Amino acid sequence: MIRQILPIIAAACMAPCFAAEGWLTDMDAARKEAAEQEKNLMIEFTGSDWCAPCMQLRANVLTKPDFQQEARKNFVLLELDYPRRKEQSAEVKAANRKLAEQYGVTSFPTIVFADASGKPFG
Repeated sequence: MIRQILPIIAAACMAPCFAAEGWLTDMDAARKEAAEQEKNLMIEFTGSDWCAPCMQLRANVLTKPDFQQEARKNFVLLELDYPRRKEQSAEVKAANRKLAEQYGVTSFPTIVFADASGKPFG
């Protein structure tokens, strides 16, 4: 029985690692990469462990290889997460909270397109 359960537990524990594959999680690193690669930013504000529409967007769009391949041609992908159950350092929580305020995020998911400096389009 243990041999049957262990792979399931291992897969569940590893799922968060794969969910954000190809996505940066730090604004400064994303800005630097965008500037170096002469690309813009696609910023996803998400509640990865509680927001049903966020989970659907990630599963049905953001993790699809075709989407990622096309998006990476012009954008550095940045995920800013606001989890309820997943551990985050106080620094990450504070930085993400500040960015949500800066970009006027009031609901999840929110996608913001910005230039390499972080200035939103439009």
